[in-house]
Amino acid sequence: KHDHNFYFVGPPFMYWNFATLPYLVPGNSAVDLLEPLEEPLPSRMKSQELGSAFIIVPERRDEVEILKSAVPDGESLEIISPANGRFLGTLFRVAPAP
Repeated sequence: KHDHNFYFVGPPFMYWNFATLPYLVPGNSAVDLLEPLEEPLPSRMKSQELGSAFIIVPERRDEVEILKSAVPDGESLEIISPANGRFLGTLFRVAPAP
């Protein structure tokens, strides 16, 4: 949890300080990305000493393709509710630089 910088691709639908998110990754904070993601991504968002983790809400899921294009070796994981099978969002992880 402490080996990544977190970016929340949620506004204006949801913001990082929504009570559940800090609970799920305690002790971490995230940068709310207010504007749509575009290529090229700023270098600070790509793999560095710390990796990057992007949490993308369903309403902004089209931006996952921008991340996949910009960082082809990143991992994409769809988050599905075990209770009802509803799509909750996407986690896109970029590993720390070796």
